[in-house]
Amino acid sequence: MLRYKGTLAIDGELRRLIFQGVHRLAGFDFGSAWQPGEQPRSRVVLIGRRLPADQLQAGFSKGAALRQPA
Repeated sequence: MLRYKGTLAIDGELRRLIFQGVHRLAGFDFGSAWQPGEQPRSRVVLIGRRLPADQLQAGFSKGAALRQPA
């Protein structure tokens, strides 16, 4: 991966977690709170060469499915 960034919705946290990185350097910090009526959701952007898109999507989908209430 050359670059990555996004926001994460963390269970029990009222603020969004913002992350970004270049190669092996990464940083993160909490940003603003989710607004009333706003659906907290994670968004990730990956930039790279020859990334296994199908495998990455499957992994993210599997993680999202684990968060769904039963």
